[in-house]
Amino acid sequence: MRYLLYIFFTLFCSEGFSQDSSAVRKVVRSYIDLKTYKEKGDPLTKQDTIDFMIRGEDTLVLVPNEFINDLRHRNGVRVRYEPKDSLFLETYKKIVFGNKENSKATLKIWKEDIKIYFDTSVPKLHRTALMDFAEGLSADIDSLNIEKVNVKAESNYLVYYINDENDQDFEPRITQKTSGYYVTWNGRQQLIQASLKVNTTNIKAQNYQIANLKSNFIKTLGYFGVDPSINCNSYFSNCPMIRNFTSSDMEILKYHYSYGICKGTTREDFEDLHSKMKKTLKNRPDAELFIMHTP
Repeated sequence: MRYLLYIFFTLFCSEGFSQDSSAVRKVVRSYIDLKTYKEKGDPLTKQDTIDFMIRGEDTLVLVPNEFINDLRHRNGVRVRYEPKDSLFLETYKKIVFGNKENSKATLKIWKEDIKIYFDTSVPKLHRTALMDFAEGLSADIDSLNIEKVNVKAESNYLVYYINDENDQDFEPRITQKTSGYYVTWNGRQQLIQASLKVNTTNIKAQNYQIANLKSNFIKTLGYFGVDPSINCNSYFSNCPMIRNFTSSDMEILKYHYSYGICKGTTREDFEDLHSKMKKTLKNRPDAELFIMHTP
């Protein structure tokens, strides 16, 4: 998904804006990157060339509010940038992009509602446990909508078990012997289909079966990996134990599904954006930073 960066600098002046020199007026100066300005098709004017600003490696152009409103109306939604501390971002990057600095992995989300269908091989108790968990997440996380459907053709998410009575493997691309998942996504890095399998011939205890079901479900919400340094209670740890859903887990999921960050981006672009935003805030603490999400 493309994104546009808007920087709103708030200046407070006591003169030059009214006849009353004691009045304080708020002036908003709106800039967008030069490439986006040119893509809109408007020719550069003499005034535009005067109102350039260099920000890092980017050239920004001063534009009127009407330009911003028109662009927002036609192309998407403007959302305030969501700053995070470095420790959180390092953990988040490991979970989303992996541990390799040159990873080409991209940030993926479910844009459409997740519609779960349970095969008859899944015990009722396990269905209830997963749906209680999933619906709790859905209620607390913006833009993440999860529901259960009773018709397989209406679903985009299949959950099934393999055991002595049910040995049909609906998704042979899940290669793990105990359990696992397989997800697919479209060209915009949006998750569109998932299958989740638990092999109960290899996981005997019911509490571990349910724990495994929930753990893999969490991973399918963003094609997530793990962070070896994170607390073992977290669903994003790689500890071989039954985990608890922690406040840190919720923070990661809420951040992942917020629109204060860019979707579909690579690790390099993600880091570059945060670096530029932090530099802007350091130089201008009063700046209001927004991200425009475009179709």
